[in-house]
Amino acid sequence: MVKVDLLCANRAAFVLNNSKEIPNSMNRVTDFTSILFILLLCADVNAQAKLQIMTEELAPFQFLDSDNTPTGVMVEVVQAIIDEANVPASIEVIGWTRAYRKTLKENNTLIFSIMRTPEREKLFNWIVKLYKNRVYVVSLNNDIGLINPNNAKEYTIGTMAEDVSEEMIRKLGFEDKNITFGADYIQLWKMLYHGRFDLILMSEQNHILQLKKLGYDVSKLKYHFEITNSMSDMYLAANINNAKPTMDKLKMAYKTIKTNGIYKKILSKWKVQVDD
Repeated sequence: MVKVDLLCANRAAFVLNNSKEIPNSMNRVTDFTSILFILLLCADVNAQAKLQIMTEELAPFQFLDSDNTPTGVMVEVVQAIIDEANVPASIEVIGWTRAYRKTLKENNTLIFSIMRTPEREKLFNWIVKLYKNRVYVVSLNNDIGLINPNNAKEYTIGTMAEDVSEEMIRKLGFEDKNITFGADYIQLWKMLYHGRFDLILMSEQNHILQLKKLGYDVSKLKYHFEITNSMSDMYLAANINNAKPTMDKLKMAYKTIKTNGIYKKILSKWKVQVDD
């Protein structure tokens, strides 16, 4: 059912009330035609409401530049989708938890780069897979021996609440007593390098750049094993109540930029491995 905003409804009511005072039936027909036009116009405006597309700081995929303008490889990909679809939208870099909760609760919202899990499957409308990500269990290169999926839960690990990394580590058997939560990865890296916990999940493509940007020595990192499942793939997802025609435009736009080479060009520009 199409929603009509309050302002449009009031305009229609005004025309209707005034039409009762006009005796000429032809004028009243004209007024009812005007009402129909107003309602259709309002419905169209509502269908084309500006989309709020949110993400977190995670270079090189998405981050704020020196002017606090969103940039990064996935920001450019999403912007290319918006441009190709010709829909009104804005991209914002905010905290992950806030972006996640707003997209769950509010219409005309989307989030990226979100990982798709069974627990999240029915919570969002999954628009497109933006990138195939690779995630590893890492530690500092200290006295910790080689860790595997069977013994990892014997160590302590850092993660973010409501992030897919929390789901991943719980599937590895980690319990609350061995988990330390951080607000974001910037805080988690600081805690890892200060010895607050032993392990962390890391995406090689983005976290190496982030660590260098923060001034940490990446040579101190030790890779243990890769988490091999599709939960690490990065998606653009939407609130489940967003207008379907608009979401379909975004899906078609993504197919177009994959076909015409724009997607590959953006990834190559940022020196990110192209996912074919």
